[in-house]
Amino acid sequence: MDQSLNNRSQNAAASAEGYGPSREEILPRLIDLLTDLTSDCDRGFSGGIGRETRLVADLEFDSVDVVQFALLIEERFRRRKLPFEKLLMADGRYRDDVTVGEVAEFLVVCLTPRA
Repeated sequence: MDQSLNNRSQNAAASAEGYGPSREEILPRLIDLLTDLTSDCDRGFSGGIGRETRLVADLEFDSVDVVQFALLIEERFRRRKLPFEKLLMADGRYRDDVTVGEVAEFLVVCLTPRA
């Protein structure tokens, strides 16, 4: 059996058993979303988007971009009212930046059904 087909079958079975999408499923979807979001802009970022890419420092996101990204995440993952404040705030203050990997980890937690 093709390895990617086997992985998709295992992921589908996990989802059917009440598990959310895996890190390996979420990360490429986030990268695709960010690539689409930044493709029309001249942001000065020449590297490929990956796990360590920072939204503010690397992609030059401002607050409006972060809000747009959050809305697109909710749309892409078909989930409303995700608690983005848990990702974007620490000790009652907004964080200076977050990485794509941190967003992926946040989504793994938020999209996994509670038992």
